[in-house]
Amino acid sequence: MKIRIRTFGLVKDLTGWDEKEEEVEDDLSVGELMRRIEFYYMKGARSEGLIVLVNGKRAPENQALKEGDEVAIIPPPSGG
Repeated sequence: MKIRIRTFGLVKDLTGWDEKEEEVEDDLSVGELMRRIEFYYMKGARSEGLIVLVNGKRAPENQALKEGDEVAIIPPPSGG
């Protein structure tokens, strides 16, 4: 199945891309997708603390992805 992944901020800097269409197996979980992105694209950086949205809604790690889902990976807000 195909999903679209969008990255923002530091995640975009680490991966080197802001949007990517990926072919993944059916029922891949959000957590497994994040582990793959961490391993293959984030140059060893940890994905803990990142905000993951699926189709605009916050997604738990165990949520299964579906054909056509859009996953947004956003660094946590910071400031002072």
